Amino acid sequence: MKRVVVPLVLYALFVCSALYVYVYGTCGVRRLGELDEHAELLQDNIQQLEATNAELNRRLRSLSEADAVRLLARELNYLAAGETAITIDSYAPKRSFYEVGRLIIMREARASVALRQTLFLVPLVLLLGYFVVVSRAT
Repeated sequence: MKRVVVPLVLYALFVCSALYVYVYGTCGVRRLGELDEHAELLQDNIQQLEATNAELNRRLRSLSEADAVRLLARELNYLAAGETAITIDSYAPKRSFYEVGRLIIMREARASVALRQTLFLVPLVLLLGYFVVVSRAT
């Protein structure tokens, strides 16, 4: 009987440890889900940047070089010779700044500490209990 119980206990401990690594390891199921979410955020950010790039290229192509210089100078509050600036206190001009991309930082793996410790300690407790039972039986 003892010859059968020892391999079964060791197999149970191995299965518990393997499940722990499979779920909470650095390449585990939970981490894979977090990496997939991060990859989706990066793809969304790339699509937004490509849309911004296309809009800016369209605006650039629509202007001749002289018009582009004049428009950019006006946005920087430069005036051409003979022009005067009129200031309206209650008017706030629309600022057209383009977002150059969000900084997307990868979050650390956040498995529940209590659950991780429990799953880690269960095989050790089983092994200790097994040795206690075997020592009392002999």
